[in-house]
Amino acid sequence: MTIETVEIAKTQLLKDAPIPTSNLFKKVCVALTAYDDEQAIYSAVRDFIDQQNVVKVVVVDNNSDDNTASNARKAGAHVVREKKQGYGYACIRGLREALLCDGADVVVLSEGDMTFQASDINKMLPYLDDVDMVIGSRTHMALVDSDAGMDWFYLWGNLFLAKVLQMRFCELKFLGRVRLTDVGCTMRAIKKYALAKIIDDLKVGGHHFSPHMTKVALRKGLKVIEIPVRYRKRVGASKGAGGNRNLAIKVGLKMLKDILT
Repeated sequence: MTIETVEIAKTQLLKDAPIPTSNLFKKVCVALTAYDDEQAIYSAVRDFIDQQNVVKVVVVDNNSDDNTASNARKAGAHVVREKKQGYGYACIRGLREALLCDGADVVVLSEGDMTFQASDINKMLPYLDDVDMVIGSRTHMALVDSDAGMDWFYLWGNLFLAKVLQMRFCELKFLGRVRLTDVGCTMRAIKKYALAKIIDDLKVGGHHFSPHMTKVALRKGLKVIEIPVRYRKRVGASKGAGGNRNLAIKVGLKMLKDILT
């Protein structure tokens, strides 16, 4: 992938008409982040490939030391390696690769650790009739497994930061342009031509990428909505803030700083 290739794809997308309104005709390219996820990645890829609207799954291998890449290929994914270490860098690379996916109208961003359920794509697609991006929320406990990494600490932390971000774009008539309850949820769906409008403004390479992407989308005038999604226990050890509260606090502070600036 070259900068020139992405620029050509962006230019074409910005000229395109809106995506079809019928879910039967919306085609999806999925980008999965992965870092030492050899235990989960095969099943994760197959879970997304088996969805009827998915035309391609891209796995971004963020310098794994195990068999993540080979297992992803065996499952049918297109694998790219992102040399810049960091969750945000992996997300941005996945989004850029998905922009090049021929035949897709929608890009879905998720993770390769089985925490998210691929069939939730079917919840998200109908909302893209009316908005540009649909974000998942993991704070609706009826859809969160009891052994998933969402205890009171992460729940209230995500809720607090989500409301700060919501108020960042407050309009008194509607108490905000968006209703948010979660800032750290990776899973989201965005129209490709909307992604083309924001891709060059996505700069955060660390764990605080998710609210950054939401902030950039709102700043660019995109219509955004949040919906509940299923959240499960990850397969394999956590490498991010989910398994370390000290790291979670540091990430939360970075999120807050980015939201307010």
